[in-house]
Amino acid sequence: VQTHTIDLYAALGAHQDEDIYYRTDHHWTSLGAYYGYEALMGAMGLEAAPLDESQKVTVSEDFYGTLYSTSGVRWLPPDHIDRYISGEGVTVTAYPDGTPQPGSLYVDSFLSEKDKYSSFLGGNKPLCVIETEHTGAPKVLVIRDSYTDSLAPFLTQNFSEIHLFDPRMNLTSVKDYVEQNEIDSVVVLYSISNFTATGSNLFVLSR
Repeated sequence: VQTHTIDLYAALGAHQDEDIYYRTDHHWTSLGAYYGYEALMGAMGLEAAPLDESQKVTVSEDFYGTLYSTSGVRWLPPDHIDRYISGEGVTVTAYPDGTPQPGSLYVDSFLSEKDKYSSFLGGNKPLCVIETEHTGAPKVLVIRDSYTDSLAPFLTQNFSEIHLFDPRMNLTSVKDYVEQNEIDSVVVLYSISNFTATGSNLFVLSR
């Protein structure tokens, strides 16, 4: 097993003058997620698909996130939520309670609610499996928190299956899951608060 560590601070720092994080929310924007995806592909020896600005769709212009809710700062303008990947040709299966249910790369009903960020994949779930048209491509398991929700659409360009595994809600053995589903690589992607107090790192384990 080969293990690599990626310092996402460096990858994102190169774009610090761009809108890589929401002003009113703790998550990275879709643009920030793209730069995380680009760094991940480089570490895995894969070619990141170019960011096509012409495909960008703004789905909300009135997003106020968690920082807005907790800070008391009320004079900031709202954020906008963008998408770069259409989601066509992708099948999503969610496992909110261990039982498979049809899912979606985007759940637009959340765009009319306060928690608009959950429009990516419908929010946190113990397990979510995304299948793409790239049937000959490798399979990846992402041990993740909510930052992965906006990263996942970009991963559909390089993998046949993306398994999103949230250990906060999923107590299944990762080792057993990897073997049973013939996973090629495992990525650990956690935010600072959820994974470490000293840095934000991305780990890649390849078989």
